Amino acid sequence: MGGFLRSCFSEKELNATRWYAKKNGVGGQPSIRQVKNHCPDILNVAGVSTTLIDGKLGNVFAINDWLKIIEHEFGNPLVRKHLHLYPEDTGCRLEEARQAAKWKEEVDSNVSSPMARAENGRDYYVEEAALANIDPDGTVAPVMPMCWFTRHGVLWAVVHRLRITQNHDAYVIDGTPTGCLELPLTAFFLTAEDLGEPDCQRRYPIRHDWCRSESLVSTPNQSVAGQSSGRACPFGSLWTYCDDTSGNVSKKWNKHNSVLFTLAGLPREYSQMLYNVHFMATSNIAPPLEMMEAVTDMLRDARKDGIRVWDCELKEYIRIIPWILAFQGDNPMSSEFASHIGMQGNYFCRVCNATSSKKNRAPGNAGEIDRLKDFMTAGAPRSKEATIADLESQLQRAMNGAPSAVADMATGTGSKDKYFQHFIDKLQATSNKLKEQQRDQPAEHRAMSKAAEVKLMLEKLRDEMPENIFNPVLSILDFDANSDSPVEILHVVLLGVVKYWWRDAVSRQTSKGKDELRTRLSSIDIAGLDCSRLRGNMYVQYAGSLVGRDFRVILQVAPVVLHGLIPTAHYNGWVALCKLAPLMFQPAIEDLAVYTPKLRDAVFDFLAATALWNTQWFNKPKFHLFVHLVPHIRRLRSVHSSKHAPSMDIGRSFAHLHAIRHLVSGGFALLDDEEFVKFMSMTGLKEESRAGYYTPLHGPCAWEETAAFQNGTPSPLGPDAAVLRCRTLVLNGGDLAYLGKYVVYQNRLDPPAVGRVEEILVEENTSRLLGVLVSQCVIGPVILPYCLPSCKVDATKCLLLVFQELLCAINVAHNCAGNGCKTTATRQLVQER
Repeated sequence: MGGFLRSCFSEKELNATRWYAKKNGVGGQPSIRQVKNHCPDILNVAGVSTTLIDGKLGNVFAINDWLKIIEHEFGNPLVRKHLHLYPEDTGCRLEEARQAAKWKEEVDSNVSSPMARAENGRDYYVEEAALANIDPDGTVAPVMPMCWFTRHGVLWAVVHRLRITQNHDAYVIDGTPTGCLELPLTAFFLTAEDLGEPDCQRRYPIRHDWCRSESLVSTPNQSVAGQSSGRACPFGSLWTYCDDTSGNVSKKWNKHNSVLFTLAGLPREYSQMLYNVHFMATSNIAPPLEMMEAVTDMLRDARKDGIRVWDCELKEYIRIIPWILAFQGDNPMSSEFASHIGMQGNYFCRVCNATSSKKNRAPGNAGEIDRLKDFMTAGAPRSKEATIADLESQLQRAMNGAPSAVADMATGTGSKDKYFQHFIDKLQATSNKLKEQQRDQPAEHRAMSKAAEVKLMLEKLRDEMPENIFNPVLSILDFDANSDSPVEILHVVLLGVVKYWWRDAVSRQTSKGKDELRTRLSSIDIAGLDCSRLRGNMYVQYAGSLVGRDFRVILQVAPVVLHGLIPTAHYNGWVALCKLAPLMFQPAIEDLAVYTPKLRDAVFDFLAATALWNTQWFNKPKFHLFVHLVPHIRRLRSVHSSKHAPSMDIGRSFAHLHAIRHLVSGGFALLDDEEFVKFMSMTGLKEESRAGYYTPLHGPCAWEETAAFQNGTPSPLGPDAAVLRCRTLVLNGGDLAYLGKYVVYQNRLDPPAVGRVEEILVEENTSRLLGVLVSQCVIGPVILPYCLPSCKVDATKCLLLVFQELLCAINVAHNCAGNGCKTTATRQLVQER
């Protein structure tokens, strides 16, 4: 019972469960102590160790062996079958982390995609010569793979042509533009070891007419080959996450910082599952960067030696190299990881060097225009190397006897390291103490030695400190927190702009205006919004206490409910934001070349509308982050901790959770228990979904999708069939299609279109979906003031669609402004059922 992710049982609750089971005839139950005594056995089989760490900042915390968790994931059949090991080329389409440029082009390929194994068993490593067919004519030539990636499910390599020197003792890289090629794995047939055979040149003649390059490349790639020990050596890419949360169920603040991770090679729908989010460390004492000491130390060791894991798909031991793809967290945490001063500083952006400083600006309107230009434009990018240089300068200044000057230097550059600040404070305290001691000495003893003595003592103190006194995140290879911390839409958009603007809109309303706003919110049609009916009173009365999910709903209905209640400039800002929001919340980008300029224009329109509303909004740095758009469980564990060693207690608890998770994941029969699946947060790992479930007028039911259609056409009726007319239908994406509401469909080869659901027809005896009847809609020009396209139903044109042709449900708002709708109608209120 203590191994469920979603439920945590106290001893009283467990005793109540034992009592209930006993009353129902279940005998032979173990005692609570027997269950607890059995936990070490479970941990020995499939658990991870929890280690107590003495941090360099003087705090004690615990960390779980997250490298062991990665090892277990490669042996977990529920996870491994979904795990992608290589970057992927999908052209202009972008949906998954593996499809972006960083994995393929920016990270050292010795880490991100070090080798590929051909069907004949040969292993081809990056930066190691190989022989391949380089063109359709079958030309044989030596090449050097630089990166392995997949395209349409086939492994490809980016290669450089090679030529052999006159002494035949090295390969020379072809530096011409035509020397870089992309070849499929099937084009390779000899490895570097094969090329070393004496008869290789006689069997495969090699061309020598390529241009000369000064770069000589040794072979084979001994570093990767040594790590892999002749076995496959794929990636170990990670998403890391850190945030501070309350340590109480009541959310009374008891701040705990937690570090988590998930495997970046998982598809988005699986990486977002709680089942696949793994615990590293937590503490209510140690700050995040101190816990990152232990994380980076473990990462450094693993990068050097690799991790030997059993791959349940390949059925063999392999060695993987873990690396961090990106960091996820809110803006303050991202700034802390990047050694950035934060959004309240003059250099408020962690991504670029944009500044709010008034220095060197002209007075009056000209200066204000310059400020707006700087705010609305991305500045020179910040980098890890520049940050380290800034911190080195701060350290040197402190060692020269002026630790107090570090704060001004941080203000002047925007580089402020909270980890480094701990040691600066120690230097400052020592400096102050020496100065106090010298002040008490006679004048003749402190005349010329004051500065030299302070500097000498500071150098002695520095020798007693750890070798690295900078942010440990800065030492992570192939990771720069400035550019590898994506803009977090929850805090920037929903808990940023939408929160600010909704509070502003509500605060502007009179008593009559608030009543009108409540009525509009409570009356709006929410079909297609994936939410329950809105409670208008809550959104208005508690506008200052709403959370992210509330602002998500507000963002979708704002143009309809706010029209006529706020000034025109304010309303235009809302409209611009609502046009930008769908582009930011895209789960997949079908064509990056088309999407990028559309996003850029929408961002500019939003910022321009904001400036026309009130430039004072730009005093909030979150608005600047828009320019960079272009380029519960841990709390429960804390409550049931003894509080004497919460970090260790929570770590051990999650180690036990992981052991239970890993053990049950190997037993596929356990997935048949729906309640167990929910308790373990394994929902979504099953192949089945709720797609196809319908609600008839007399209650819920479901149909078998495989028997519902014949060759993509609506199913024919039997001779004695009775047709059931249904109210709702669950679509493939989880959307709920309502009778009389709107869906997007794609009929055969036609482009996607909008239709209104007229009938959902099911054969009653067999529970087969016969089809969905929709009326076609004509999408017309944009309607003012909402700036939304018009949608007119053509009742004379109907289509009977099969289930696969229904793409999603959408929300269509009524044109209340154009039709002069008033809030005069009433609705019955049901109380106590």
